[in-house]
This record gives sequence, structure tokens and C-alpha cells, in this order.
Amino acid sequence: MHPAFDPRYDSVLDDLRQGTRFLKDPEVDTAVVWQTPGEALLVGVHDESLSGLCLVMPCDRAFAVGSKATIVYNHEVLEATVRHVTPHAESAALVGFECHTWQNDPNREL
Repeated sequence: MHPAFDPRYDSVLDDLRQGTRFLKDPEVDTAVVWQTPGEALLVGVHDESLSGLCLVMPCDRAFAVGSKATIVYNHEVLEATVRHVTPHAESAALVGFECHTWQNDPNREL
């Protein structure tokens, strides 16, 4: 069996993922996120990884897996895709985004 499909290696992959996550303080570290221009939301950053961000969002504003969003974080505009949504606290969700630096498109509305 190829190691990528062997369940014995799942914990190794989880360890690698956790090893590249840098926890943040959601009370201090914030980002602005939106799917529709004019509907920006200031949220806390739970963690930062090599390929994305995990944001603490109100449950009623959490985005669906696979949806696209724009994020402003640490003086950068990022194009993002939701990869996971996990319940967190009473009325919040952890929303994990895969992020890429925003590519300038003159037809795109911010």
C-alpha cells in the first residue's frame, strides 16, 4: 500500500500540519474578510500557516467550504478559498482558508 493511503501515516501528516501552524491571539491579531464588496467583517486570527489562515468567525457569518473570499491581513490583500469550517466556542466557527497573494485585475471590484 502506498504511504499516502496508509492510515498509519495519518498522524505523521497531522503532526506536519500542526508543526507549520503559528497560533495567534484572536483578541490582538485581526483580519478583514469579505465575499461581497461592501460586506467586510473584522475577525480574529486563530492561526497562520505556510499556506493560509484560520479565522474566528461568527457562526451566522461563516462561509461555506469551497467558497471564495478576499482577506486583508498583515498589510496584504489575499485571495482565499475556504478549506474547512469547525465549530468553536458557543457562537463562533474556525474557518480555515487557503490563501494566495491577490492578483491585480482591473475589472475586479474590491
